[in-house]
Amino acid sequence: MDWYKCNIDDIEKEEYEYFFSIMGKEKRERILRFKNEDDKKRSICAEMLAKCEIAKRYGIKPCDVILDTAENGKPYCKNSDVHLSLSHSGDYAVCAIGEKPIGIDIQKIVPYNEKTARKVCSKIELETIEKSADKSEEFIKLWTEKEAVMKMTGLGIGEVGIKTCLDGKKIETVRFLDYFISICEKADC
Repeated sequence: MDWYKCNIDDIEKEEYEYFFSIMGKEKRERILRFKNEDDKKRSICAEMLAKCEIAKRYGIKPCDVILDTAENGKPYCKNSDVHLSLSHSGDYAVCAIGEKPIGIDIQKIVPYNEKTARKVCSKIELETIEKSADKSEEFIKLWTEKEAVMKMTGLGIGEVGIKTCLDGKKIETVRFLDYFISICEKADC
């Protein structure tokens, strides 16, 4: 399993235009509907990271990497058996690539919202948040872990059991600047 990140402001306009041009038609149409330019950049950057890293792995050009999205929204590579996951938040886009189903999530730390936490956290997780030195940080860390699990499984909030989805999962979480990144790869059976 490998993961990569990039700051959306570090990519030149020509690079965005090129990577936009080699995306699938449906993805380009979806991106064109975004009103916010940074939302467009984040989405393009995440896919750009995946295409470049898969291309390096297989010794091909990024334009030869064909990405698509399954019905459940999980991205996949049509012309290789590599597993991937994409995410973006704030100024960053990330992708994870592995040999097994994988999920990655990045979130910028935002003010804590107890109402949201009560909807998605178990009693033990809520207690951990309450005892933490920084509730916002602890909640966002937990949220990225939950999102990584959902992306790894391809299941939505209602399907995965959001309050207990972390049980028994191996998740790698890192903090940089004011972001958390969590990666979850399917365990060997």
